[in-house]
Amino acid sequence: MVRCILSVIVANIVSSDAFGFVNIKSRFVKPSSARLFLSETDSNVPFFAALDPIESGSKTVTTRLPIGTLFESRDYIFTTVSNVRGYEWKMKEVDDLLDDLTDSSIGFGLESSNPIDYELSQITLVPTEWDQQMYGIGARFDVYDGQQRLVTMCLIFSALREAFANDEGMEGTVKELTNMINPPKMRKDDVLRIEMNKRDNEMLRRILLRDNVPVFTKTQMKALSVTNKRILENFYHISSRISTRSSSDRLKLLDYMIERVFMLVCIPESGSIARNICMAQGKGMNNEPIDDFKGLLCFRYTTEESNEYKTFDKWDHLAAMPDLEAGSVGRDIIANACLLRATVFLRTKIRKSGQLLALEQWLREEITLKNCDGSVFFASNVKPASLLLARFQLAEFQSFNFLSKGNTNPYFGKSITLRLEFIRSLTTTVTSTKELEMVILELLLRAGGLVDNQKLTLEELDKYLLSIERLALWMAIVKPTASDRFRRCFSILDCISRNDLDDSMFLSEEENQSLREGIVTMEFGKTAGGKKIAISLLKRLNSHILLKNDEEIPTTSSFVEHIVPVAVNRKNWGIAWPDDKERKKNVHRLGNLALVSQNTPKKQMKESFSEKKSRFQKEQWPLTQSLSEKDEWNGDAFLANQGELFYLINEIWESFSS
Repeated sequence: MVRCILSVIVANIVSSDAFGFVNIKSRFVKPSSARLFLSETDSNVPFFAALDPIESGSKTVTTRLPIGTLFESRDYIFTTVSNVRGYEWKMKEVDDLLDDLTDSSIGFGLESSNPIDYELSQITLVPTEWDQQMYGIGARFDVYDGQQRLVTMCLIFSALREAFANDEGMEGTVKELTNMINPPKMRKDDVLRIEMNKRDNEMLRRILLRDNVPVFTKTQMKALSVTNKRILENFYHISSRISTRSSSDRLKLLDYMIERVFMLVCIPESGSIARNICMAQGKGMNNEPIDDFKGLLCFRYTTEESNEYKTFDKWDHLAAMPDLEAGSVGRDIIANACLLRATVFLRTKIRKSGQLLALEQWLREEITLKNCDGSVFFASNVKPASLLLARFQLAEFQSFNFLSKGNTNPYFGKSITLRLEFIRSLTTTVTSTKELEMVILELLLRAGGLVDNQKLTLEELDKYLLSIERLALWMAIVKPTASDRFRRCFSILDCISRNDLDDSMFLSEEENQSLREGIVTMEFGKTAGGKKIAISLLKRLNSHILLKNDEEIPTTSSFVEHIVPVAVNRKNWGIAWPDDKERKKNVHRLGNLALVSQNTPKKQMKESFSEKKSRFQKEQWPLTQSLSEKDEWNGDAFLANQGELFYLINEIWESFSS
């Protein structure tokens, strides 16, 4: 029975690895090793998988096909090489499918004993590379949806093949099944019906090729990858179930599967459309474009097979729970970093539906320009950008190599840190400033000498950040349109590429004036978003004073408190602010806000100024402390405080018009 192929351990098996065996070189040629190159100039660039490989103007086509057609020739060869998800079906899912197929093949549970068609749902495929000279007429498809069902169907056909091999007179059926899962072609290389990525493909390859499948000990089974383990367990399970059925029942099942089991085969015109189709069906909801990009980079664009899983494992380490000391930043940071770098490289806004397309275009063009592959691209682009972005977003500025001790002018080191903290506080909380992260990441990479070997000096970096601080505040307050923000960022990136600090590219005189007016008139304290901007701005002004005095800058949480409250107690504030209209006009403006280290309870918000002064005096922030020196808080005191804040703003950003 089936044990004849499961119990033999071939002479090639040795105990040099975790499984107790090494790979046996097969006559089967891995499809992905036969790469399709576009031209002589692109000789190191594999097929552009996410871009539309179909002729221009083609449409998404969905066809209802019987399994027999899908498994008949080389017209449908499947690959899941670039899919980062493995084979996930367990015995329950396999049993559900096998029960349905066997019951349907004999008409069990139906009003009529005549079998009816069985719909195995839709699979979504995208054409990918196919070497006709090597494999003959046919086509290979990237499986976007259907991996679990297609692999399981191959396991069922393999189990049937082994069962019939033990029956007399069934040589023709065994050959038929062999040809279905290993379709022959005269004078052409062998190819399997389906191939997974190399690390997860070992057991499936052996099963489909009728290669020797070792009998593993429990310890060896634990050492297998999850996918290899499930494939092996499911094959054993299917084989044991099929071997108990009579030869005639197995023939009924085989004929039924070939003739009456149908799949809807959807072939979209591009990978991005295929992904959207899967998402619309509620599939792949946990899969993001960055996961597809990871698969492409590691398996399609890494030319050496030995580097594929090294790069894959390095990516997984980088994507682990954020731990900068261990070199991990999390999947979201990697996704953000890659999209920011692709945006910079392509100089275009990347829409959600086009993320994978843009990421691969960035990857492809970088590989072509630098004559490298996916493993080098990961090491020189994905990893450093992800680590720098994580340090920026987590405010781990002292971990930047270019700010390390011995290389840092103390003044520029502290100044750069303050500027980065202010920009970070805005880009991580204010939506209208988010685009500036692409500029900051470009500067950080250049400061580390990671872009075209052009290293910015600390003085140059400080000057760029000075202008970006002001631009970030303008974006936060004025809130220009998204298209304007992108255009502004791209213009700045061009200046950086030329190493030309053209301050007019950041803000014009007119925009400087609009920023100043915005700071004067904006009601910061009225909304949660406005308070976030006020906190960032007040922290920046206070930190500037502490830096000048060479004092330590607090790292505690910060909040803003209205000095004259929004809802006044007449007893406490009636004399200081007799004109209620004037109070309402100024209550939410910057000059009436104090930076405090704890969120103020409602009861304390309504306290008189004399009561608030005792709390302000204990604060760590110098501007808040200075409020305790004022005798009273009225309209004149408000205007004086507002003027002092603008004096500091002008001192930090000297190009502000007076």
